[in-house]
Amino acid sequence: MNIRVLSDSTINKIAAGEVIERPLSVIKELVENAVDAGAQNITIKIERGGRTLISVADDGCGMAQDDVPLALTRHATSKLDESDITDIKFFGFRGEALPSIASVSNMTIYTCKEGAEHGWEFGIEGGVEVYKKPCRAVRGTVIHVRDLFFSTPSRLKFLKSESREAAACIDLVGRLALSNTTVNFEFFINDVLHLKTFSEERISDIIGEDFYHNSIRVKGESNGVSVSGIVSVPTFNHGSTTKQFFYVNGRSVRDKILQQALHISYANLIPHKRYPVVVLFIQIDPKLVDVNVHPTKSEVRFFDENIVKNLVIRAVRAALENATSSSILEVAHKSNTDISYNKTQHILNETHASDFEQNFEMHKDDVIHRRHNFDKSIIYSNSAKQDYKETAIQKAEIAQPLITINRLKEGDLGNALFQVDKTYIVAESCNGLVIVDQHAAHERIVLEKMKKEILQCNISQQRLLMPIILNITAVKNAQNNLALIGFELDVLENNLISVKSIPALLSQEQAISLLETAIEKECDAAHNVIMYLEELFSNIACKNSIKAGRQLNIDEMNSILREMEQTPFASQCNHGRPTYKLFSLRELKRLFERT
Repeated sequence: MNIRVLSDSTINKIAAGEVIERPLSVIKELVENAVDAGAQNITIKIERGGRTLISVADDGCGMAQDDVPLALTRHATSKLDESDITDIKFFGFRGEALPSIASVSNMTIYTCKEGAEHGWEFGIEGGVEVYKKPCRAVRGTVIHVRDLFFSTPSRLKFLKSESREAAACIDLVGRLALSNTTVNFEFFINDVLHLKTFSEERISDIIGEDFYHNSIRVKGESNGVSVSGIVSVPTFNHGSTTKQFFYVNGRSVRDKILQQALHISYANLIPHKRYPVVVLFIQIDPKLVDVNVHPTKSEVRFFDENIVKNLVIRAVRAALENATSSSILEVAHKSNTDISYNKTQHILNETHASDFEQNFEMHKDDVIHRRHNFDKSIIYSNSAKQDYKETAIQKAEIAQPLITINRLKEGDLGNALFQVDKTYIVAESCNGLVIVDQHAAHERIVLEKMKKEILQCNISQQRLLMPIILNITAVKNAQNNLALIGFELDVLENNLISVKSIPALLSQEQAISLLETAIEKECDAAHNVIMYLEELFSNIACKNSIKAGRQLNIDEMNSILREMEQTPFASQCNHGRPTYKLFSLRELKRLFERT
């Protein structure tokens, strides 16, 4: 068998198989080229899901007559400096997209540079130029791609239905519009306008107005890497990751590292198999990220993924903590019946969009003010200051106030009225009627106390009379993390360890089982220790908090409400379920037709 060089036509078709998978791949490449050309307005049209027509028109810088044939040549580009190929500052830098698209379609290009007497029209069939002629002078470029995959009909059978291909294109255009905030987009399907975005309203246009009203801003920077964007409050979530938009240096990507960081950030805040809605932008030195991992450039590889991952976790978690601490009633019940896990109609935040950013910026100062000015008339017994192991874990009790205050305060959960089914606390607040799930609420209170003790290195231990000797390998890697949760270990010879102290929360049998599991998990590089500890403490808190079916008196119920107001993430239990529901005065009036 003789070795031979493939023809340019065959090479382009092979490249098209990698770069052009479906119609949305064509849109992505052409739109990114338009953005690189400095376009301010981009119009996209498709017909029959992109099979018969894909058209992208822009008002960018355009191309000269001699530039078009070069643009249709593989590895020809104006966006890459050969002296430093790692410094990638443009989107369509590979120089393969346009010739690959042309090789599997019938393409028409209209282009004109600013100030030119006229533009040029080029006709390309199967990658071969068939004609060129002058056309009217309109600055920018218009590319029509017709009969996609006509030269490789076998690829047509891999396409989905027209409606599914069109839906995928809508999602793609939305992702592109979110990152290019200075560009206005119009998207037509079969001559019907489906998406039109402008700089100010694009988040509402693409993801929905409810997301805008149910989101908080994220911002952080570390080691030359920055993250910014908006994320949904925990009660506003989705059944898949399709509503998660990640951008690295403006490029839309689907990255497992960023998804993992997000999962850790929302640990114990949203239910299992539910996902937050986010728009996050990562800015990083182009030399520290490889965007050429995948032919479609939809994946990236970071030089140090831990820096990026840890930054996202800290930034998102801090934003969630600040928001949930600022006003428990303001944040907890923002939701949307179409997207959120909770199907019951929540009372939406009635703050106007124009006030949202201002309110968010005031949250930090507001929470400090509220904590310092918390009603001094409420006097807690000394049991509230005792170790929570005795009050909340062993006895499943909480601090009880000596004096009950009847005065209601804006933003608080109000005063308890009675208990329903020995499970739900009904309270009256300035905002309306509040119903609290006592087990879910206390579960979160106990968990946050445990975590606070760990951060303060104040977790309770019980000393064993006789150390326990275990034969467990690789304990050295896990020893520091185990010490955080109350274990005191000595590493002996022959893979033996001596257990001198265990967490006071656990029995000896539970502690040994936990120790073995923790070390096993630590040895698994894919398992994150933070996630494991969150899961562990969540289960402990669940088992040792006030249960449904326990009768509470008014003082106990009010004490739960007061602790909730001072507890981070009090609006969700450790499993992501809501701890309470608010029925506003406006909603109550509506229920009884008094409006």
